[in-house]
Amino acid sequence: MHAGGHQADRGRHRDDRDGDPDERQRARRLDSSGRNVRQRRSHGAAFLRAQAAELLPGSISDNIARFESEIDPETVIRAAEAAGVHELIVSLPGGYQTVVGENGASLSAGQVQRIALARALYHEPFLVVLDEPNSNLDAEGEAALTRAVFRVRERGGIVVIIAHHPSVLAAVDTLLVMRGGRMWALGPKDEILPKVLRPVSATTAPLRVVGDATRTAS
Repeated sequence: MHAGGHQADRGRHRDDRDGDPDERQRARRLDSSGRNVRQRRSHGAAFLRAQAAELLPGSISDNIARFESEIDPETVIRAAEAAGVHELIVSLPGGYQTVVGENGASLSAGQVQRIALARALYHEPFLVVLDEPNSNLDAEGEAALTRAVFRVRERGGIVVIIAHHPSVLAAVDTLLVMRGGRMWALGPKDEILPKVLRPVSATTAPLRVVGDATRTAS
């Protein structure tokens, strides 16, 4: 199953890297959905935070800001705080200027995942789509993820979470459950989740859960 969102651009953004093939390639690789689309400023846009989170060679600040040509440190810090990863970053020897290798080689998988969440929240997009966002997170990381989802809701945004396990759905209020590629259930989390958690036979197709965190926080 694939989830996505679309919002019309508020105006075309001119990318200062237009004439540099290497920079264009780097920007294309930053799209976490795997599509070769060019980087652009993202106010109000949707971002897919894929379960296979990656960081590119460069600083943590560069990665959160998606290697924009002009990076505002305060905007980067706000995104990190929204993702609950600011304290982790400043505890590193180089702080936000810590250099990471391909796929974040100098960081743990959980740290990469949390920095990638900050990247998804950079510029406060209205719609955030997260695919298995807790796949490498410990309890502290999952708690930070839940708080981040609530923060998006508090500012009037929407979060869609795609997951196989219900532990990541604490901050959502609506569930869409897929079975065998078809919609199996849709409704308020408190009504649908008990059905998902019921034991199923070994011959029953596995469930895929899509959680929707709407604009109004519970």
